[in-house]
Amino acid sequence: MAGSGAFPLVLAGGCISCVGTLAGLGAPPTAIVWLDAHGDFNTPETTISGFLDGMALATAVGRCWGKLAATVPGFHPVPERQAVLVGAREFDVNERTLLDSSAVHLIDPQRIRNHGLRAELEPLWAKIQTYTGRAYLHFDLDVLDPAEAHVNQFAAPGGLTLTELLGIVSLVRERFALAAAAITAYDPEYDEGEKAVRAAVGVIRELSKQV
Repeated sequence: MAGSGAFPLVLAGGCISCVGTLAGLGAPPTAIVWLDAHGDFNTPETTISGFLDGMALATAVGRCWGKLAATVPGFHPVPERQAVLVGAREFDVNERTLLDSSAVHLIDPQRIRNHGLRAELEPLWAKIQTYTGRAYLHFDLDVLDPAEAHVNQFAAPGGLTLTELLGIVSLVRERFALAAAAITAYDPEYDEGEKAVRAAVGVIRELSKQV
């Protein structure tokens, strides 16, 4: 699909789907803009749950499951310096230590509110653009504050508003060619009033502006 010039939009139950999506994009390497309430940066050595989705970003940048991920045709880890984790606010202790020692850029919701979207993100985009002009946007919908939309059992307070989320998409589109996007982790059992569905539709509409 990506090779034909179409825009891949993946709707997936879990974040580990990123391995297949990135494998399908081919060269050159992309940036990763990972929007999630959680770090997804555990490894088999740090995890206390064994939850594979909690290792998804770590897998995408080559921190773990290297041999297994290499069995997916076309997959190559994205360099950590090209990965941005936005909106995360819940971490396991060892996971946070690992993340802090990595080259992954972490932008929490409070930093966005203190400095503004553009002021916080534009300098980072400029830095990443020295490595790549393409971006993969990954949305775990629990990046949203539960007051905006309760999307799954892992929802955590202090998240992004939908306006902030759409603003991030717009800023990414200004700077990068979108290679693909994924919307993940939606559980309809937790979606009161279909707020999460409406939020996802809003994200898709914002993404479609670049197609």
